Amino acid sequence: MKYAEIMKGKVRFIGESPELPVFSGSITAVEVPEDVDIQEGYVYEKGNFRAQTTDEITAELKPNFNASRVRIFEETEWVRKRHADRVELKIDDKENWKAWLGYWQALRDMTNQPDFDIRNPTWPTKPE
Repeated sequence: MKYAEIMKGKVRFIGESPELPVFSGSITAVEVPEDVDIQEGYVYEKGNFRAQTTDEITAELKPNFNASRVRIFEETEWVRKRHADRVELKIDDKENWKAWLGYWQALRDMTNQPDFDIRNPTWPTKPE
């Protein structure tokens, strides 16, 4: 028999065992019917397994994606400050600055790309 762990409706495949595992609290284990190829990305509701919708997956992963993107902006803030210093010192930094502006815009535009997959985002390459 195959079993899955259910926590708040989310499914995680446990494996095969001759007896149903026992969990405490908000985690339960359920027997998976033989004809169901259970995997993560499924939900269990009303006694049935179903694949998560794209909207459900996006809603679940979007906060982490957004936090990662914000972290990148914060980690590259030094470039903006360096550029301001270079402008003040009249140092020509146009090519480097254009590369960084393109990078930041690519970060903003990621979710607008037709092939964007929040489960496996392709991050733009950071300039040197």
